[in-house]
Amino acid sequence: MAKPAHITAEYVRSRFDYDPLTGELRWRALERGSFFDARWNGRYAGTVAGHRNKVGYVVITLNKQFKTLAHRVIWLHVHGAWPTRLIDHKDGVRWNNRLDNLREATTAQNGWNQAKRKRNTSGSKCVFWDKSRRRWQVMIMANCVLHNLGRFRSRVDAIAAYQEAALRIHGEFANLD
Repeated sequence: MAKPAHITAEYVRSRFDYDPLTGELRWRALERGSFFDARWNGRYAGTVAGHRNKVGYVVITLNKQFKTLAHRVIWLHVHGAWPTRLIDHKDGVRWNNRLDNLREATTAQNGWNQAKRKRNTSGSKCVFWDKSRRRWQVMIMANCVLHNLGRFRSRVDAIAAYQEAALRIHGEFANLD
């Protein structure tokens, strides 16, 4: 996502207050004194900024034209610089922008932390039923390498094998759901 040069940490801090415990950005009162600013301040100052898009992320419009994700604005607000990588939500909840829930991540790390698919029937990521062999198969991807962890008679054993491998391979980005 583009990072316009005129959107700086100072600019963001002058427009928003951020509560790291709730994850909310709230519009600050403008200090200019025109009739427009008085109407704007009365209407928006103190209200939660942004809205959820169709996939659940909070989106904010800056300067009436630049739309960006709230978690990126929060990173700029807190750390003083735009994030250099993706921002991962540790708990997988896209609108949960509490500071302790946000971390920088590579594309791969962000993928490792994804939840299981809605159509999943095994109850765990990377575990699926091999119909021809009548076993639960476990495969996990890391750094463009597919690791085949084997086939298991028990779904519970297969899930345990995935969880152990995910912790070992994906570390803090492992999603064990």
